[in-house]
Amino acid sequence: MNFTNVCYVGCSFCGFARHRDEAEAYDHPMEVLIGKCREAIARGATEMCIQGGIDPLKDHTHYHEILTSIKAEFPDLHLHAFSPEEVDHGHRKSGMPLDEYLRWL
Repeated sequence: MNFTNVCYVGCSFCGFARHRDEAEAYDHPMEVLIGKCREAIARGATEMCIQGGIDPLKDHTHYHEILTSIKAEFPDLHLHAFSPEEVDHGHRKSGMPLDEYLRWL
């Protein structure tokens, strides 16, 4: 499940990323993410893979909110979340030591 395609990294191979002012850019609100999880569970899913772009305006609290909101609604759903780049971005924004940040997530 992609929560946003807004990304400013600029990987040369990527056809997914958009800048926030582009017509195809999206940043799904939490209600949409919860709805996607609900639909997936109804179809038999037990795990959600969650990834998105690297948006410089998002910080560590955004990644945390995604996880805590989904787990509050679906405590038994396994979350396979965030690319290494997303973890790095959130970690850098948090100012926490990496091990503390990972436990916090």
